[in-house]
Amino acid sequence: IRLTVGFYNLENLLDTIDQPGIHDSDFTPNGLNKWNTEKYQKKLENMSFVISQIGNTAPSILGVTEIENRAVLEDLINMPLLKDKDYEIAHFDSPDERGIDVGLLYVKDVFLVYESKAHPVILPDGDKTRDILQVSGFIDGERFHIMVGHWPSRSGGEAASLNKRMIAANVMRHVTDSLLEIDKSANVILMGDFNDDPVSQSVKKGLKIKNSSDKLAYDDLFTPMLKLYKEGIGTLAYRDVWNLFDIIVVNGNLFRKDYQ
Repeated sequence: IRLTVGFYNLENLLDTIDQPGIHDSDFTPNGLNKWNTEKYQKKLENMSFVISQIGNTAPSILGVTEIENRAVLEDLINMPLLKDKDYEIAHFDSPDERGIDVGLLYVKDVFLVYESKAHPVILPDGDKTRDILQVSGFIDGERFHIMVGHWPSRSGGEAASLNKRMIAANVMRHVTDSLLEIDKSANVILMGDFNDDPVSQSVKKGLKIKNSSDKLAYDDLFTPMLKLYKEGIGTLAYRDVWNLFDIIVVNGNLFRKDYQ
């Protein structure tokens, strides 16, 4: 079986409704962005087109971030270009003050999910951030655990905010170790907007990423994004400098010869 797994930051996919207790007033018709139904529908149209082009036919599994709720994902998967994929949704409301969540879209006939849960990321200063989403199931008879994260931003400076991302990384690594302790043959895929590069401390030391894909043990982690980053490829540019914050990580079991 060959399938496409991807990740996409949907960049503020919010509806037009002012939700009580959530700082989303900018994304309302009378708010700063004049966010109305026409703009929302156009964004859904654009996002669905991009997703439909990933892997030429849209991915079987797609992690997403910067979504407001389950309803916007329902609207997205019901767009004409995606409706025939028959996507299912894994999603939990996160404690983020802007109501920004993470989620997973998956083709239910491909990924047979038996469990999904949210792992909280507890920050020491009381700040609220996105949970780590874990979705577990079987693909072609093999066990897969997929985690999606949107780590805390670099607000206040990269160095000053690093500890927050280290905490998120430690949660991901701890859950990974716990799952592999139960089943050493399991396949693990971590993905998300980490707000750090593949060479950042949160990724290298927090996730304990290996520098090479050679001779990986089942509980070793590696990201193919490391090569892209070293080639100068990024997923966002800030002040004329490329960063690669959107990262996919896999464990050693996914580097067996039959996967090459």
